[in-house]
Amino acid sequence: MLKTHLKPKQTMSCDDDMFRQMETFVFMDFETTGLIANDLMDPFKSHPTPGDKNRDTERALRELIVTTPIKNLPYITEMSFVTAPRSLVLNAIEEMKQRSEDDSNGSMAVRLACNVHTRQVKPPLNEQQWKEYENKRKTVEAIKLSRGDLEDKNTFAEEWPGVLHMLQTCKKPVCIVAHNGVRFDFRVLYAELDRNDLFTDGMKIADQVYFLDSYFAFIDLEKEYHNHCKSAVQLMDFSIISQNLLTIKEEEATGPTEPQATATIVRDRTPPPKEMAPAPSVHRLTQSEPRAGAKRRLFQDQLPPDSPLNFMRSSQWSPARKRRLTSARELFVRKQDGDWRFDEGASTQYFRKKGAFRLDEMYEQLMNNKHDSHFAQDDCYALLQISICFGRDFIDYADAHSMILPY
Repeated sequence: MLKTHLKPKQTMSCDDDMFRQMETFVFMDFETTGLIANDLMDPFKSHPTPGDKNRDTERALRELIVTTPIKNLPYITEMSFVTAPRSLVLNAIEEMKQRSEDDSNGSMAVRLACNVHTRQVKPPLNEQQWKEYENKRKTVEAIKLSRGDLEDKNTFAEEWPGVLHMLQTCKKPVCIVAHNGVRFDFRVLYAELDRNDLFTDGMKIADQVYFLDSYFAFIDLEKEYHNHCKSAVQLMDFSIISQNLLTIKEEEATGPTEPQATATIVRDRTPPPKEMAPAPSVHRLTQSEPRAGAKRRLFQDQLPPDSPLNFMRSSQWSPARKRRLTSARELFVRKQDGDWRFDEGASTQYFRKKGAFRLDEMYEQLMNNKHDSHFAQDDCYALLQISICFGRDFIDYADAHSMILPY
């Protein structure tokens, strides 16, 4: 067990958990001289369980810090912090949702007036280490910055006061968000503070600073989406849906009929659950409804007419929820009798698919834009946009699951 500068673990009261609300989001990313060497103690190397109610990210981060020698951690070469007040993020969520409804095929990215703090940092490498770094840079695509880019920059210790001032002046509570942060960024930050003797009065991170690993946030939210879909599909009566669709096809061939023609089909039925829209009448599906049509365009363009997703209450879904479920068509399997079922095996494989939750992959799918990854500031912006795309679900998750930064 290594000597550390970790704070004593704090206990949170039920009242603290209930009324805690993040007021500022700080999206953080680092570029470094490499990966963590001999990282044998990482509990998340294998696939973590999506939706795990017993996962303790603070405990995991503490254990990784106390079991990893500082010499095994890389040096920071670039660090970026993009700060956004809660109100700004909430406004951007509404703007992106509207943009998605108006044009599901266009770019989803929205402009935010964020404060940005980005610095390249000169790592303390000797001549031999610089040669090794440059050789590694030729073969590792993720390492972008050259020796020439970094040699005349300030050290981490010289740049840290500026970062600290940024964190101190943010409205509290502050939530620092990093993708795969528990496995990497939060550990690397601790190592730099330790190496440079910055765990001293006046140099410590302020109180009321929380951390959140967005990787866990996204897999947990999507697991919740899968669970809702499973419940909704189990409660749907596809015989009614099929009958309505058949009637529509007949009307298209012979001309429209009065809407009451299928009214008796749904009479005296139990009201549908919250996650499931009522079985559509002929009138609903044949009449022109511009706003509703815009909201469902993403589903209609990519799914079979009787796909279960077409009959769920999706008007309040975030753009990310719609896009991720629509692209995962393997989750819904049609049975021989024409009914549908939710495929649990496909759901499990979804979370294990290589690259499914990589920042660049998610950004390109959700934003309809290319992303030039491995520059810290660009990655911060990408993470910000993806988080906004998950809407209020992300905000609520951050409020409920952010943990006090333990150092």
